[in-house]
Amino acid sequence: MHLGAEPMDRVNSASKQQKTLFDRWKRETQEELILDGMVDAAKYWDSPRRLLFVLKEANYQKSDSWDLKDHVAKGEWSNTWNNITRWTRAIHALPEELSWECLSDINRDKRVNELGKIAFMNLNKRTDGTGVANVTAIKEAAEKDSGFIREQIAIYDAKYIICCGTGVSDLTIPIISEQERKPVWQKTKRGVRFVNLPGGGHLIDYWHPQSRMPANLLCFPLVDAIREIEEGSGR
Repeated sequence: MHLGAEPMDRVNSASKQQKTLFDRWKRETQEELILDGMVDAAKYWDSPRRLLFVLKEANYQKSDSWDLKDHVAKGEWSNTWNNITRWTRAIHALPEELSWECLSDINRDKRVNELGKIAFMNLNKRTDGTGVANVTAIKEAAEKDSGFIREQIAIYDAKYIICCGTGVSDLTIPIISEQERKPVWQKTKRGVRFVNLPGGGHLIDYWHPQSRMPANLLCFPLVDAIREIEEGSGR
């Protein structure tokens, strides 16, 4: 990867903003945080489509502050991340349509390669997830940390903000949009809801990557949604 001077400035600036934000977040809240963000800043900004995945909370047990993206960068976990790997690969391949045969088999190397291109964040960075989301804790964390969350999302200037799981988009939209403006939801032909954001990006309301449905059925509606959005915008 050979980034020019201007893209490298953007990478360095975003990385510095992210670190500064997290330092201030921990200092002002006096909380231990499970950190997230750009898995590999250079790969993220070099991606054909900047993808930000918003989830509820970390589903891994730790008792103190730690950095989830370091583990994702190493491709350590398959739960959640195998499907996000599939989604990322298929989305970045557009307008080419990948077959399921190209996406079904995911291993550590494929996770490392694809997940380096994304940014991800949990709305609740304050507590560890247990596999079953604590809805009250997530809502409280999102409300308490709304200013920090807004800043974090702005750093990534994502083309697509993909809200993963029931209620995630409902918590995210008020944080990133003007409070007095209701979102204008649209639906793709396959029924995937999305909002066109004022800055030119798009927020997509989607299933959680660990939803209990076959992985192929979980993958293609998202890919088709992004294809439809891009065709509609004349990309």
